[in-house]
Amino acid sequence: MEQPCLLIHGFTGSVWEVEPLASYLRDHDCRPATFLLKGLGGTRRDMRGSTRLDWLRIAEEELEKLLRQYPRIHLIGFSTGALIASHLAIRYPERISTLTLLAAPVYLFNGRVLLRSLTQPHMLKNYARKLLSTPIQTAREFKSMLMESNDIYSRIEMPTLVVQGDHDHIVRTESAHHIYRHLRTPAKKLLIVNNCGHMVCHHAASRSDIFEHVLRFVTQVRAEQPDREGQSAPVPGLAGLQTLQP
Repeated sequence: MEQPCLLIHGFTGSVWEVEPLASYLRDHDCRPATFLLKGLGGTRRDMRGSTRLDWLRIAEEELEKLLRQYPRIHLIGFSTGALIASHLAIRYPERISTLTLLAAPVYLFNGRVLLRSLTQPHMLKNYARKLLSTPIQTAREFKSMLMESNDIYSRIEMPTLVVQGDHDHIVRTESAHHIYRHLRTPAKKLLIVNNCGHMVCHHAASRSDIFEHVLRFVTQVRAEQPDREGQSAPVPGLAGLQTLQP
C-alpha cells in the first residue's frame, strides 16, 4: 500500500536537505512530498519579515493538501523542520500515522565537534554564508520556536522515531534523549547514529541504514491500538534505544 509522507526541511535550508530520503522512499513504494518552506529557507529577502507562525502556516497548508488525498499520512521533519512537524502532529493527532524527527534541536551546539569543524575550510565557508544570509529577526524566531517546542513532546501520542547523529555540531545528542524521554507515546524508538553529523540524510557512511530504519518504521508500524488512556501501543521490535554503527 502506498505510504504518503510529508518531509519538512530545516532552518535556512531547502528541499536538498531531505531529498535523498525522499528519493529512497519514492523507490520503495512510498509517496513522499517535499516543498520549500519560504521564510524558513530561500533567500534573505524571503526570510526577512517571516515569523515562526508563517512557517507553521505554510507547512500546514502543504499537510492539508496531502490530507485531501489521503486519510492519514506520515510526517518527517529535519532539524527545525522536526520542530514544525511536532507542532503539526499535535494539531492533527488523528491524521498522522507516524512522526519521524531527524536531528531535532533541544540543546544547541556540540562544542567539541564544532571546534573541530572550524579547522575545515569548507565548514568555515558554510558558517560564514549562513551567518551573512540569516536576518537577526529570523534567528530570534527560531529561538522562540525552540523554546515553545519544549512543552509539546509530552502531548505526542502517535508512533515516533527519533534519529540523531552523535557527531552533530549543531544539535547535541542530549536533545534526542530529552525528546525520547518526554514523548507521551510508548510506541517510540530512538536511533543514535555513530560518527554521523547534522546532515543525516547526506551522511554517506550511514544514510542507507538510516533510510532503511525510517522506511521500516513508516511501513511496519501498525495502526495504533489505543490503550485505556488512549495512547498508542508499543510496536514489537520498533521501540527502544538503538545505536547504529556506520
